[in-house]
Amino acid sequence: MYKYSFFFVLFLILGGHGYAYERVYEPVIPEKIVVSLSGKHVKKYANLKQKALKSRSYNIKQKFKNKTFTVRIAAKHSGDWINVAQGRARLTGDWKDHLGKVSHNVSSINVKLVKGNLGGVIRFRLLLPETKRAENEIFWSTLMEELGFPVPFRKIVTVDFAGYELPMIFEEKPAKEFLESWGIREAPIIEADE
Repeated sequence: MYKYSFFFVLFLILGGHGYAYERVYEPVIPEKIVVSLSGKHVKKYANLKQKALKSRSYNIKQKFKNKTFTVRIAAKHSGDWINVAQGRARLTGDWKDHLGKVSHNVSSINVKLVKGNLGGVIRFRLLLPETKRAENEIFWSTLMEELGFPVPFRKIVTVDFAGYELPMIFEEKPAKEFLESWGIREAPIIEADE
């Protein structure tokens, strides 16, 4: 298995860069992000997470990932707190490791901002680092970007999620802003599940 992986990486490195892309601009994502839930949405999120954890399957069922709750995003940029945006969030991820520990009310979430943006990004995911082997995910993205492949922007940021602070992976969703950051005109984006 590793023999084929080595040849694949070697092919990518030695392959021509005739169709390589270069990022036009990189999103300015702050080092610290605060995700806050208010009122009934705290209870809605907690109940949704508990039901997903208690389900008998090993993965998160689609019915739990389809329900949304309102979030407010604030960011710390250059030492100042900025009330950035409001949006809708939902649970994300295939396996239950995205739901985190039972004792902490934190999980991986998919966010779509309704008002405002975060460094030019409107749609993004905040992923628990153990779900993607944090440093490996960042390394692989950086390698693919250096080789000229358009990849979503990823960065490890500190997130204060409803009062619990931890490092998470910020991952840009492939959407209109993603194409613009790579200088690609609007075109269809085909996403596949691994």
